[in-house]
Amino acid sequence: GAIFVADCKNHCLRQVEPGDGAVTTLVGVGGEKGFADGQHAAASFRRPCGLALDVDDNLIVADVGNSCIRKVVIAEGRVTTVA
Repeated sequence: GAIFVADCKNHCLRQVEPGDGAVTTLVGVGGEKGFADGQHAAASFRRPCGLALDVDDNLIVADVGNSCIRKVVIAEGRVTTVA
């Protein structure tokens, strides 16, 4: 499966395909910080620095710059704020 990376200094989450090393932006826009729930580029973060998977294989993100916890439904690229 894919490898997910919190690109803290570029305010987005990246997806790396281990077979060919292709890197794509899963959610957020590289270099643009903010705070918005939404899908793919409509979502924004401010220094996402920690990742975990929940029991449903969603990414849980520590959005440090916004002092909150975000959830990413990987298949949809949808971000919501949970705490």
